[in-house]
Amino acid sequence: VDELVAVTAGISKDQRNDLNNPTSGSLVSLTSSQSIPIGSGSILMNQVKANYSEYIPVNLLGTKDPQVLAFNVQGGTTIGDLPPYMAFNVGGLNSVRGYGTGDVATGRSYVLASAEYRIPLFNPVGAVVFADFGSDLGTADTVPGEPGVVRGKPGTGFGYGAGLRVNSPVGVIRADFGLNDQGGSKVQFGLGQRF
Repeated sequence: VDELVAVTAGISKDQRNDLNNPTSGSLVSLTSSQSIPIGSGSILMNQVKANYSEYIPVNLLGTKDPQVLAFNVQGGTTIGDLPPYMAFNVGGLNSVRGYGTGDVATGRSYVLASAEYRIPLFNPVGAVVFADFGSDLGTADTVPGEPGVVRGKPGTGFGYGAGLRVNSPVGVIRADFGLNDQGGSKVQFGLGQRF
């Protein structure tokens, strides 16, 4: 049992043409969360995360509505003490699709890269083809208790597949079918674009 008190700061530059369903522009952000070593556990750590997304309109199919090539790269690391519950979990709907939540890795650091080809079908439905890659950069054994090692997580993973998007009054509703490099597959549902 411990207590974690932290101060978080971030900076971002958002040049997307739409916050919920961008078709052009980019987003870059950097955040840092510094813990203050007070209370039980006296945890002193800093977590740094960086995120970059790019959206490029294309018309590879020659249709009236342009498609979008979307790319995302993100990563993070922890400096100092690392409570196991603050480790980075890789895998799942908002990470490497085709894997369950956290099934790829649990590490002190991580990197994640995703690419999507977004295709409007008919209003309000669209399709997407995607590929995701994630890794703990070999840091699973630096997490106290080694949860990624104990649970036999591979440490790196690749997923790919296709999905549907529906623009609704509550935002984009998504359904993805992903296959992974371990021979597994998942159907996953969520709100909002993956990035």
